[in-house]
Amino acid sequence: MQPVTIVECGEPAGIFLISPDGFRPAHLAINFCQSGVMIWHDPGMQTQTTPAVPASRNNGRSLAAAVMCILALFVPGLGWLLAIVGIFMLRRSSFNSSTRWILGTMALGPKLLFVGIKAMTAPPGLSFAIQPSNLTTSSVLWAWTGLMIGLGVIFLIPKRRPEHPANEPLQNKPKYDWLVPIIGIALIAGGVVLLLGLLDGFQRIDDLGHGRWELHHAVKGKVAEFSGGDVAAIVVTERHHSRSSNDYAVEFGLKDGHSYSVTARSSFVIDELRKFATTANLEPGKLQVLPYRRAPWKNGSSGITLKDCVGVYELSGPNARQHSTVEFWLENERLMGKETVDDAGQRHVRVLRNIKLDETGEVEYQPASYLEASRQKEENLIRISLSWSPQAETGKFIPGGFETTGQKYRKR
Repeated sequence: MQPVTIVECGEPAGIFLISPDGFRPAHLAINFCQSGVMIWHDPGMQTQTTPAVPASRNNGRSLAAAVMCILALFVPGLGWLLAIVGIFMLRRSSFNSSTRWILGTMALGPKLLFVGIKAMTAPPGLSFAIQPSNLTTSSVLWAWTGLMIGLGVIFLIPKRRPEHPANEPLQNKPKYDWLVPIIGIALIAGGVVLLLGLLDGFQRIDDLGHGRWELHHAVKGKVAEFSGGDVAAIVVTERHHSRSSNDYAVEFGLKDGHSYSVTARSSFVIDELRKFATTANLEPGKLQVLPYRRAPWKNGSSGITLKDCVGVYELSGPNARQHSTVEFWLENERLMGKETVDDAGQRHVRVLRNIKLDETGEVEYQPASYLEASRQKEENLIRISLSWSPQAETGKFIPGGFETTGQKYRKR
């Protein structure tokens, strides 16, 4: 075996030994050249060059992963998808471990954090979200307002000026130098206002029980308390700004003269207010929706009321192996319900709470508890088990019956 020197630009880059066949070294001490090319020199062989894999081959994938992780902070709808895809792409990126952890935490951490915050600050009972993106529910709102406040702070930091020699006159200051700190103050003030929702009169409607309701704000707390009969008018106006940008101005007026307003970005607010009007049993015409270039709508136009839903509904059809009934009744001007299933000596009872009903008969409810009771005749004992289902369920009241999850109930 003979020594071979790797040379780049005339300077040795490393020394190793090659076996006589020139390809199977008995001992290697390889140092890569800065250019990424290894030059193997053997007097008895032709010079061969083997291109090494450049360290920047994954730059495109790494850049795409970083962009997705950053965009996940600011995109409300596809944020979860961007975060998951970005974290998956980070596994094959050229970033070091610390950078990967920072980007992954930045993409997914705030969303997971606000899942817990939203659960802890959610009202215990029935609630209608009029402004779903607020201080306690949206990490995207925090990201945008944090960006605004950060830019404002940067604009307020004074710029360092170069030192002038003593024998040279000072240059005049820029003509609009005063405008930069004003922009910074405006950005900080705007970010704080948007984050705290100070322009919103209220952000959701909560049920207080016994026919009472509350206008609630994430920062201000309880704004107003009222009953269904205290509502003077609720007007929703759709405002068109561009081809793909509309907002919805909500004006909530009470008979005592007080009025509260909020502006929402999503048409989701119309669906929530329609459900509230029927669930709270408001008088016909109290809710008015004024859409852009469409006919106005008022509640009570379909004629369905809470009293129309009261009754006992039995499961019908050839596939009904169990005897099942669903019962709805009125309690403190609220629709309540329960489902009872008798199967082979066991009785299952589910209490249906937080029932939301709209004018079309669509209903949404939360199974608060599941009770199973069975009597063992031999031992004269009763076995009871409890469980809780967090999933909301939906159904629909139809003429003479009730439908839910593919099952049709007939009204007695």
